[in-house]
Amino acid sequence: MEAAFFGNCKEAVHAHLHTEEYEPAVIEAMLEYLYTDTYTCSDSTASQAIFHMDVNAVADYYLIDGLLKLSEDNLGNFLNALTQAEQLPVIIKAATEKQVDRKLQSLVASASARLMESLVDNPDFTSLDLPNGFRNLIFQACASRIAHMKSATVEVQAKLDASLQPCNWALREHRLPEREKRLALRRHGF
Repeated sequence: MEAAFFGNCKEAVHAHLHTEEYEPAVIEAMLEYLYTDTYTCSDSTASQAIFHMDVNAVADYYLIDGLLKLSEDNLGNFLNALTQAEQLPVIIKAATEKQVDRKLQSLVASASARLMESLVDNPDFTSLDLPNGFRNLIFQACASRIAHMKSATVEVQAKLDASLQPCNWALREHRLPEREKRLALRRHGF
């Protein structure tokens, strides 16, 4: 808020805080944050994600770094909790139309990559006309997930191989005498 009244913001010239460009709930969240270092959002649908984006925009405009970080964290937590892709098309559309910053777009792209299997069958998603920059963020997030899964698979395979090594050795120990007996019998023509 200091930037609004003492910085280069138009509010500094008039010493009034004009908030017409923001929803009242977003301004309430900003004020709540200024008094409590947190803000609440009761909605649990896609509009909650959009609310966090709007809070992020007001925090960016008024240079409230703590609120900026908190809104990023809240959006990230909301997106990480999503288990279905049905809300994502609305969130993706908002992230591209509101011109949110790259960090928020990356959060949305990562959630999209995580839920891509069900997202590609969603007509609301497939009908979106995404800007190339955002589409590339989704591709990068998908590529990152694939690389992570490959790495995890190699790691699990190595652990599995290591845990099976004593079993394989024990099996060879028990089978070896039996095998030697069969070979000896073959050598002697039995």
